[in-house]
Amino acid sequence: TLGGAVIVKYASDLSVLWVGRNLGLWGLLSAYDTHLASDGSLLLTGYFSTRTDLDPEDGILKVTSPSFNFGAFAYKLNCRSGNSYSSVTSCDSVAILGQTFTQSGLHYFQIPDGQGCDSTITVNVGLLAPTIFPSNYRLYTQFIDQAQYQWLDCANNYAVIPSQTSYEFDVQGNGNYAVAVSLQGCTDTSACYYVGFVGAEAGPDAQQTFRIAQLHEGFRVLQPGPFTATLIDLQGRVLATLETEEEATFDMGGFPSGVYLVRVRTEAGVASRKVMWMAR
Repeated sequence: TLGGAVIVKYASDLSVLWVGRNLGLWGLLSAYDTHLASDGSLLLTGYFSTRTDLDPEDGILKVTSPSFNFGAFAYKLNCRSGNSYSSVTSCDSVAILGQTFTQSGLHYFQIPDGQGCDSTITVNVGLLAPTIFPSNYRLYTQFIDQAQYQWLDCANNYAVIPSQTSYEFDVQGNGNYAVAVSLQGCTDTSACYYVGFVGAEAGPDAQQTFRIAQLHEGFRVLQPGPFTATLIDLQGRVLATLETEEEATFDMGGFPSGVYLVRVRTEAGVASRKVMWMAR
């Protein structure tokens, strides 16, 4: 062509993805072939006469053909792929680059940048779906930036618990609790979570005490320092034994309702406590 040449990148459906800059020719340029190198770069080969600008960056790099006759060229295009990460929070759905998402998680997109190369965009989508998790005598839910929290008393017609407006809640007594999370004008409430605390009792040969938190799925034993916790039925059969630090959780799934014995052994001695389990 006379007066310059333009590089165009097409998609598989022949739609234009990217149009490169004019090579700034001052003469004749003829492209012979294209080659894909092993490193993914693209080679354009051909010849030109007089002068041309083969520098893809801004500015002009004049290349003159020998004795103003024809000269061969190989033009190499390298992709410098980019990566970016962002977080998006919304109520129940979010639209990103023409796609609508209704579940939280990581989503990946590849789009061509200004140089015709594919860039990867990672978006962390967070949607309101509060779930309660236990941790010792504390309940908590997922932290969402700019969200508002309110803990509720399920047994009292979901009454607001005063001053409990954090994503964490220090439980003060037995009960069923839920949390309402508000964000961007919408609110979602978690399922109720039951917590029952059983007091401590020292054994005849031990001066230490321990506590038991009754959870939805079983019992959690709380005792500072290393200890061994044993779950025993009223027939004296050992059902489970756990050796741990600070806390141990017995999963009561599959066990019938009834009274069980929890025994804790430390270096100071042995303590035990009867607990009532109601199968769910």
